[in-house]
Amino acid sequence: RDVEAIKKAADTLGVGDLYGLFACMVTARSWSTIQKGIDVSSKDKSESDEIKQNAARYMKEITDVLAFVNRQMILIFKTNDLLRNIESSLGTSGSMASFIQMSKTCISVLQDRKVQETKGRLARFFVRMQTRWEMLKISIYQLYLSLYWSRFGIILQLR
Repeated sequence: RDVEAIKKAADTLGVGDLYGLFACMVTARSWSTIQKGIDVSSKDKSESDEIKQNAARYMKEITDVLAFVNRQMILIFKTNDLLRNIESSLGTSGSMASFIQMSKTCISVLQDRKVQETKGRLARFFVRMQTRWEMLKISIYQLYLSLYWSRFGIILQLR
């Protein structure tokens, strides 16, 4: 829903004006659904058909996005796609468990790298504390998702 945040993330990754396509590639959702909010509606057959048609139509632009983004990010895209397909096959696509675990793993790897590059105990301590803070935020979000999809989500009118 936050188009400005999408633009900012796309600029950071070097995608620029192709931010809409970038968002569609990452989420595997249509641009209209992204603008409404991907949590508002589930993906249906007509949206899947629209994505398939647009993927063929925008193949050159998709290639451009992949050319602009660094290789590590492409690996994350592919992992994201594989996890989405596995969750869809298992019928657990609403749980987000694999994405949360992937996020935690990415944060841990980044922490290890930052700790190796950092000199001084105090600086390493702050890197570890920052990582713990990020992990806490993910855990809080995970708790929120659990509540959201439970009966309490209906009672508390979260959805």
